[in-house]
Amino acid sequence: GYATACRRSAAVPGGSPVFIATGRDLPDALAGTAAAATKHGAILLTGLSALPSATSAALSKLAPSSITILGGTDVVSAAVATQLGNYSSIVSRLSGGDRYATAAAIATSVFPRATGVFIAAGAGFADGLTGGPFAGSAGMPLLLSTHDCLPAPTAAVIAADAPATVTLLGGSDVV
Repeated sequence: GYATACRRSAAVPGGSPVFIATGRDLPDALAGTAAAATKHGAILLTGLSALPSATSAALSKLAPSSITILGGTDVVSAAVATQLGNYSSIVSRLSGGDRYATAAAIATSVFPRATGVFIAAGAGFADGLTGGPFAGSAGMPLLLSTHDCLPAPTAAVIAADAPATVTLLGGSDVV
């Protein structure tokens, strides 16, 4: 988990933006894959109350232009946010009341004029994990959904953006 994310960040040029998400549960990191792809940045993982040493080392090497925390203080604490200030003067947070609202916050902030959206299951990660970077490279956000219906935050982004395309990732047994 943590070390793998750090090894993958080696392909990202120094001075790029970094997105930080909890390593305990992955929907925030999943939703952030499209943001990292479109911003040519990296996603790194953290614990709730302290940065793992592998993440600290990767941040030192990357010298990020900005750091965006994905998720609320219940998954990435204020103490971690303070620690992140040692690696960039620009540290911000995108979060919502749940995984769907956090994904919507990421979409609204990073993709304010997206012409399309990708939607993946918020409870399973395989389809979104592979589709998120593709969505970001196309300049489109990755939103999350339940199996049976669109959560209100996801529907609100779609209603506000009126995207020309909506791409569902996975079969009808997942979304």
